[in-house]
Amino acid sequence: MEIRQYVRGLFSRMWIVVLVTFLAAGAAYAAVRDTKDTYAGTVTVTVPAAQAITAGANGQYIANFTAGLNSNSVIAEISKDTGESTDALEAGLSTNQLGNSSFISVTYVSPSADKAEQVAKSGALRTSELLAAPAISQQQAIQANAQKALDDATATAKKAQAALDAFTKTNGRVDSDLQAAQGYLSNLTVSQLNQQASGRSTAGFAAPIADAQAKIARLQPLVSEYDSLDRTASTAGVAQQGAAARVVSATGDLAIASAPPLLEDPTHVLQPKKTVVIKTVAVAAGLAFVLGFGLILLIEFLLATRRAASSAPSA
Repeated sequence: MEIRQYVRGLFSRMWIVVLVTFLAAGAAYAAVRDTKDTYAGTVTVTVPAAQAITAGANGQYIANFTAGLNSNSVIAEISKDTGESTDALEAGLSTNQLGNSSFISVTYVSPSADKAEQVAKSGALRTSELLAAPAISQQQAIQANAQKALDDATATAKKAQAALDAFTKTNGRVDSDLQAAQGYLSNLTVSQLNQQASGRSTAGFAAPIADAQAKIARLQPLVSEYDSLDRTASTAGVAQQGAAARVVSATGDLAIASAPPLLEDPTHVLQPKKTVVIKTVAVAAGLAFVLGFGLILLIEFLLATRRAASSAPSA
């Protein structure tokens, strides 16, 4: 019995739901009846490969992209690019991930098809530039440091090579001269021993052997100095090559970070006034129906609770 009464109460108040629904639909129609045909311009952005390695990194980039598109700095840049007011941009710009992919769509709604495409393209470009700026700045610093290290290594290598060249110009190739002197002394010594073995005089060998020994004694410290200069020049050359390789790597990384974003050509679709009006009215009516029905459910529940309390036997 109580359930029947509850249901009858609901049906008796359905006029409230109908009234609220019609009022909401009428208000929505009045709000959008002067709407004109509009165009939705769209540009698809590809998430950079470095940010799309994992699902987490991909999702974070997309979240950053959405926040960046709505930032004051990007809105201001788009306004400069296209002449659209910041209020219009804030109202008409939107972004959306295409499924679970590494693609982001940037959309702008405008009465002008050209303007819709221009704003969508500017939004995609300016937001991509904003997100790339930190990586570009970091790579520029790395490249500058690598170039400075190369300049220093080049200067050190030039200085070391100049010292080696100056020594060689003054003293000649002392390493070759020492080898020749040592070979000459060895030959003289062998010849002297052969003379002694044959019982002949070795008096003629004393002076040449003394001269060779004196030349060797003079050349040995020079060779040590030459070897030290040569090692320094070789080490500096290797360091210069390593620094040059780091510059090449840093320059390549900077080029990757500075690469223009991957944007598809902008497109647009017509959004007729009729479609906008129908959707707006339908949404408003649907919400009003749900709210109205919820309202009469609440009213009837409160009344049923009160009836149950009043009919309960007193203790």
